Amino acid sequence: MNSKKSVQVGDIFVAPLPMNKYGAVKVMDIIDRSYLLGITNYIDEQVPTIESEKIHEVLITELIIGEPKKPLYEWVDGRIPKELIFIGNTPLTKEEQGIESNIYAAGWSKDCALSVYYEWRRQTDPEGFALEIQKEEEVVSCTVRKRLLVAP
Repeated sequence: MNSKKSVQVGDIFVAPLPMNKYGAVKVMDIIDRSYLLGITNYIDEQVPTIESEKIHEVLITELIIGEPKKPLYEWVDGRIPKELIFIGNTPLTKEEQGIESNIYAAGWSKDCALSVYYEWRRQTDPEGFALEIQKEEEVVSCTVRKRLLVAP
């Protein structure tokens, strides 16, 4: 899907999300092959256009329960995932220039906008979301136990 060869500050990419939805990220800074992404507030069943209002708003969330809510910016490394869709470039606003973050999200993946999905699920179906997270934690815990039992 993605045909963009190089990444520039201000580039906006759309990422697939669960439940046939899409999210978007904006490149805020570049250092070597590391990219500071602003996770946007956009979540919908349609691929946004550069004019879509929510792609110009950064997601405000709490990373750890009980912490104050903050805009979400994450550093990622590597190549642009082929699943992302480039929709355009917008210059950084005055507020966006000089944004800093110490959050490292590892390699750039198709899941780079997943935080907006989690926030949407938390707001629209808190009970279902809590059960979903609990099931995932149980699967991880079971997998770890199995590995410990099989380990030499």
